[in-house]
Amino acid sequence: MVATNGIHVIRVFFCCCGNAGATPDYIQLVAARLFPPTLTAPETVFRFDALNNFHVHNLVSKKTAQDYYRALQKLTNNVFPHKVQNIDAVITNRRPGSLAVRCPACPEVGFNIDKATLDAVPADKRHTVTLFLSSDGNFKLQRKRKVDDPDDFALNGGNAYFPEDTQYKLYVSELGPEDDKCTCSELKAVRMQNITKFKNAVVTGVVAVQCARHGFFQPGGLVDLTMGEGYGHTDYALGHTLADAHDQRWVVLTYDVYCQFYVNISKRFKKWFPSLVGLIDKLSGAVPKMHIRNHIGQCQSQWSTNFNEFLAFIIGELIEGTWAEMNQFAGSTKEQNHGHRHDSLDDGAGQNNWDKLIAMGTSSN
Repeated sequence: MVATNGIHVIRVFFCCCGNAGATPDYIQLVAARLFPPTLTAPETVFRFDALNNFHVHNLVSKKTAQDYYRALQKLTNNVFPHKVQNIDAVITNRRPGSLAVRCPACPEVGFNIDKATLDAVPADKRHTVTLFLSSDGNFKLQRKRKVDDPDDFALNGGNAYFPEDTQYKLYVSELGPEDDKCTCSELKAVRMQNITKFKNAVVTGVVAVQCARHGFFQPGGLVDLTMGEGYGHTDYALGHTLADAHDQRWVVLTYDVYCQFYVNISKRFKKWFPSLVGLIDKLSGAVPKMHIRNHIGQCQSQWSTNFNEFLAFIIGELIEGTWAEMNQFAGSTKEQNHGHRHDSLDDGAGQNNWDKLIAMGTSSN
């Protein structure tokens, strides 16, 4: 039995009284708050409090399952930890990650604002009810090119921050060559240098969409990159973010390559996400305050948040701070199987959102 104070060998007698004899062993174990890693003749169990304890350690200190298990070995026998029962064969059974935690402060019709109130807001007050979003790519959260388990799949199955995997892979396979003619010379150099970062990586990173004002990852707004930071990948994350936002009047996106991203966005969405074309027509955007310094002068005057109406107070860089935290998962997730990696990053994104949710009341005062 794996507990928070070590790994213990115990005897368990299953109940055979009356109708209890017909109850499967694993059901009896779960009822006793002991989690079996297999449904057939379980010989190892995890106390629920041990699972919760590992979950918190993993999210806060990014401790891997292997390191947590080694610590339990030493708690059990610090002199001969190698003699503690080997549970590597069952440690791979993970609990599902959390489902998406939505931002409670961003305008959401039917939740914190009704349609009539939203429609009545005058244009000069639109910044109070605009859905502000940020998108950014991250090349630290890669996955190594290695032998993968074909039976491994994400337990969340598209119900959290990564969209459903089968549909996304089909979408990526149908993307044609990208028209990457870049009119911003400074930006072109930045995009070209990323190619050298992808050696031995089957997933070269992720691109995410967050709310720009509060830094919440958006449901379905976290997708894998297969080479560079292609516009098609960002389109998919943005499309899933906007799937439930049809009633929004104003939507703003900050993106470090927005000066190029916006050029054919209507054309791309008409092809891949036709139901969102009306919403995309309402979309306006800008380049975040720090990233804009890497653009040519014309871009800086046109796309800086400082020079666009109702955007000067939007920094657009909040997502960068989130990456600093999420990147601590990279050492573990780059080695994981495809589905397991998705669940791990889903869980990290959920923890980010939850921490911000519970602190929002004090930080907004």
